[in-house]
Amino acid sequence: MGGAGAGSDAEMSDASKATKKLKLRLGGVGGASSRPATPSGSRPGSPAPGPASSASTAAATGVSAAALPSKEEILALIPEKGLPLSELVKVFPGNWVRNPLFIPKMKEFARWDKGTKTFYVRT
Repeated sequence: MGGAGAGSDAEMSDASKATKKLKLRLGGVGGASSRPATPSGSRPGSPAPGPASSASTAAATGVSAAALPSKEEILALIPEKGLPLSELVKVFPGNWVRNPLFIPKMKEFARWDKGTKTFYVRT
């Protein structure tokens, strides 16, 4: 029996060595909280994260405000009865309409009726 007792003591000491507790750091000082949530540059060719704005989108696509129509060109193409948003693509060239700066420029020069979704010449 002495052998079994010695064997059980050995097993117990082995078991205590094998069960080490792992310390997980969730937030707190140092560790994971000081690192960004998403690794930057994780995918080659991906754009760097940043604030999204129509100006930065236009710059990224290579479209400039100079490629947009002038105030006179915009107002000349809006009929007296108004120009519904659905007809915008038919009246204005596609390269203007796809420009993210185009709609804000339209709203600057023409009156926008949110209810009917129509642009009108300002009077």
